[in-house]
Amino acid sequence: MGAAAYYVEGDPWGQHADVLLVITSSTLKVRNTTFRKALRRNAGEGYQREAEECSEENRRPQPVSKKPAKLEGEEKEPYEWALYTDGSRKGPDSTAYWGFILKQGDKERYRQKGRTEGSAQAGEVTAVLEGLLEMEKRKVKRARIITDSSYCAQALNEDLAIWEENGFETAKGKTVAHRDLWKKIAELRMNMDLEVMHQKAHTKEGDHWKGNDEVDRFSAGSRPHCP
Repeated sequence: MGAAAYYVEGDPWGQHADVLLVITSSTLKVRNTTFRKALRRNAGEGYQREAEECSEENRRPQPVSKKPAKLEGEEKEPYEWALYTDGSRKGPDSTAYWGFILKQGDKERYRQKGRTEGSAQAGEVTAVLEGLLEMEKRKVKRARIITDSSYCAQALNEDLAIWEENGFETAKGKTVAHRDLWKKIAELRMNMDLEVMHQKAHTKEGDHWKGNDEVDRFSAGSRPHCP
């Protein structure tokens, strides 16, 4: 620690102006006995009182938190609910297919599918929206979303927050694709704790490939949804 100079309180330009209090990392030195007298006269009692209060505060027992704080980077509590979503479009027409499966642990709670006009991406986004609407009905507040759509995963994890700030317009001032769907998704997720994972399609790699394969076959097939 470097040296610091202090002048006597109440007499900044008087007889004690040339007296320095030198503080180093290990010692406190007073260079003039006149300064000692001034220190005792002007502030001695106050410093003593403050020292006693600090000492008393240090001796006072501090409250102990009953729940230890989580460390940065510590893994979250496991997600009980999982929402598998998928969308696709087959053939030259403009019909897209969508579907989702909602699971609680190993148990399937609900599945639904349907059709919408638009691209395969429209089907993917619709599947996410319909799944979140079902979660809202069931008052599910915390879930992991698994999708094989890079577009949806990127949007949910990063782009959606930017779109909201920019009024759902791109950097070039154009309207974001599927704006109405994304606006509804943004509103729903405000009251939810969601983790979004991208699962590579048509592969047996990763922890969620079975669920993803199941929703892929369901959304494009003819199996009816179960209540």
